Amino acid sequence: MKFAKTVIWCWGLLCCQWLPLAAQVDTEFWFAAPDVSPHNQRFNEPIVLVITTLDQAGTVTVQQPANAAFSPVVRSMSANAVEQIDLSAWLADIQNAPANTLLNKGLYITSTAPITAYYEVRSSYCNCNPELFSLKGRNALGTEFYTPFQNWLNNSGSYNPTPYSAFDIVATEDNTTLTITPTQALVGRAANTPFNITLNRGQTYSGRAAGQGAAAHPTGTHIVADKPVAVTMKDDLLALGGCADLLGDQILPIDRVGSEYIVIKHELTSGGGERVFILATQPGTALEINGAQVATLQAGEQYQHVMGAAMVAHIRCSAPVYVLHVSGLGCEVGAALLPPIVCTGSSQVGIARSGNSTYRLSVLVPAGGEHDFTVNGNPGILTAAAFADVPGTGGAWKYLSTAFNTTQFPIGAHLVANNSQSFHLSMVEGANGGGAGYGYFSSVSKLEPELDEEVSICPGDSALLDPGEFSLYLWETGETSRTLWARQPGWYKVQVRAGNCFALDSIEVLQYAPPTVSLSTDTVHFCSGATPQLTAPAEYDTYTWFWIDAIGQRHQVSAQQTFAPTPSLTGRYILEVTQGNPCPVTDSLWLEAHPIPVPNAVISPTACLGNEGAIHLDVQGGSPPYTFLWADGPATPDRNDLVDGDYQVTITDARGCGLSRTYTVPNGIPDPLQIHLNGITAGAVLIGEPQAITLQAHTNRTAAIRWRSSAGEHTTGESFSSSYKAGDYCIWAEAEDADGCTASDSVCFSVIPRTQLIIPNAFSPNQDGINDVWQPSAVTGIAHYEATVYTRWGTRVWSTADITEGWDGTLNGQAVPEGVYLYRVWLQNLAGEELTRSGSVTLLR
Repeated sequence: MKFAKTVIWCWGLLCCQWLPLAAQVDTEFWFAAPDVSPHNQRFNEPIVLVITTLDQAGTVTVQQPANAAFSPVVRSMSANAVEQIDLSAWLADIQNAPANTLLNKGLYITSTAPITAYYEVRSSYCNCNPELFSLKGRNALGTEFYTPFQNWLNNSGSYNPTPYSAFDIVATEDNTTLTITPTQALVGRAANTPFNITLNRGQTYSGRAAGQGAAAHPTGTHIVADKPVAVTMKDDLLALGGCADLLGDQILPIDRVGSEYIVIKHELTSGGGERVFILATQPGTALEINGAQVATLQAGEQYQHVMGAAMVAHIRCSAPVYVLHVSGLGCEVGAALLPPIVCTGSSQVGIARSGNSTYRLSVLVPAGGEHDFTVNGNPGILTAAAFADVPGTGGAWKYLSTAFNTTQFPIGAHLVANNSQSFHLSMVEGANGGGAGYGYFSSVSKLEPELDEEVSICPGDSALLDPGEFSLYLWETGETSRTLWARQPGWYKVQVRAGNCFALDSIEVLQYAPPTVSLSTDTVHFCSGATPQLTAPAEYDTYTWFWIDAIGQRHQVSAQQTFAPTPSLTGRYILEVTQGNPCPVTDSLWLEAHPIPVPNAVISPTACLGNEGAIHLDVQGGSPPYTFLWADGPATPDRNDLVDGDYQVTITDARGCGLSRTYTVPNGIPDPLQIHLNGITAGAVLIGEPQAITLQAHTNRTAAIRWRSSAGEHTTGESFSSSYKAGDYCIWAEAEDADGCTASDSVCFSVIPRTQLIIPNAFSPNQDGINDVWQPSAVTGIAHYEATVYTRWGTRVWSTADITEGWDGTLNGQAVPEGVYLYRVWLQNLAGEELTRSGSVTLLR
């Protein structure tokens, strides 16, 4: 935002009437809310922020930048809508008290689309002390102010806490230093003695009058800041005709006030009617009202004008002044800071009606524009017949001041527009005995080019200077285009024109000092297949890497200090950095990839012994000489006497580029020679002698067969035959194929005589040493044996599984009687043959 830099002048009264200026509309608002006496009936609440959208939907956010405990209030609004945000729950955090104290109570309202906004003390609990404060967006921000106050009415002494007049300041930036020179004593401050305060962003200060009398109001107090601030004025519970009401408004910096105004009266009837207070900002300001000069004012000096019976007053001054209009309904007062009429006004204004009480609008428009009004698109509400000439303007201006019912202006949001002229609009809402609110909602913007204070460019770069949309342009260089490219540092000045309004603006173009950067190397070498790392110095704000393709075009590939390029994109890389300003500097390097060695392996498989495998490596490419390191230890390119399996080797060239490979030595005989003998089962026991043996040898491929036996026999051929007596024998067969691979098999067996079982049929267990035990006997090997003796009635008297044991003619140690006993004998020989014998045996004593 620029302050006190643009110079504006006009020819003729209608110099700016056609300009397409916005309404009192913005997307950003700062506000310091006044402290209002609650008395005992909650005079100071509710407090409501009334937001009106125009033809765009938007999201509105209400914040307190200096108060971390305040949760932002967010509202999403449709086009042409009104939102009433009740802030009463945060009243203690918003109303700016106590006085002469640094506070954290500033409001910051932002929107994603243009809006109008006003802050309203509704005082609806008592219906007695309302006022609205029209927020003026960024037009309210400045670095120098005079405070206009009415010095006609006293603040009533009948309320508690005691009401006073005050000005409230909010800072928009940190470390904002203000010098305040009060014209009257303030709480904690002496009259006419400058003092300094420092505020951070969102912090507030309240300068409250020390007394309640009209003469004690701090009219003309001078406020100077080194950074933009916004200022609110208020007079609380002003006594008039049995009423007591609040008035106030957000005021403008001195570079936003003008020298020509038109006042339109409303319905304040008590105390002699409405008053106008004109406050000078320059010494020797000549003041003319309705064509007659009435005073010459010094800076900070104020003049009071009584409206009387006249509905309008035309004010002209030789220098910019503030004009504060005290109006209202009956004995209920409200106040608004009037917008100057030169090069100001709006093509559309968003307003809201909050209730069924009196709703009075005043409209001011250049002649001809009275035919072109619409309300929410309806041309039948503000008609040309309702407008009258403003006296003293030669018919150049028309005005309207009318109360509207809820049929014409229902409760809610309304869009007032004019398709040919910019206009001014104010509203008074309330009721006699119930309080009144008064505010202007049209633009107070002057014709102002939009060049910044300064702009900085990088060496060799340029800046496009654009003062905004106007009808004519004249740059100091002689160019008449809207925009100008500034290619060198220095001051650039432009004169613009819109209608009969002219303005001058200037901007200083500065040049940044670029940093320096070095990558410390011209070439980065790496091995193909690896991922290189490019690293820049660490002290820069931004990093951007570019790769240069084959036709010289730059392609951004990274925005990091350390960067791993795609290995396939070799070539030139450029690093661009900034440090402390947006000017980039560059350095470059070449990324060079070196080929890696490529081995070719000749592999020999294993043979019959399993360790005849071999690997021979022939290496090409890379940079010889090469080194070899096998995982199992050797460091030679060739390997011999290997068994089948995997072998890993790492090959490295003279540049350190290398690779690892794993080679597999296969088994050279995937189907080994096999031999199998049949004819006798291995471990067989053959009964009977001599035993004729015949064996057959079977192989999986053609092979010569050699036979030998444990009996000393040797022969060749596919079969073997021989005859054997009782004994144990083994026979071996060995096969050998044409490659010299061998395989063998064998079979072992036993030959035994046939089994003979002898069972006695009588015995005499009389202890004479002759035939005392009954015992069967067998010839040849016995594997299993069972013998059992029974009485003739089937009672078992003896049994054994040991062929070496016999029956001694007893049962449980007692001799059994003589007689005939039955037996059963079962055995199995080593050949697996079974024999069973049953019979009788005679026991004799």
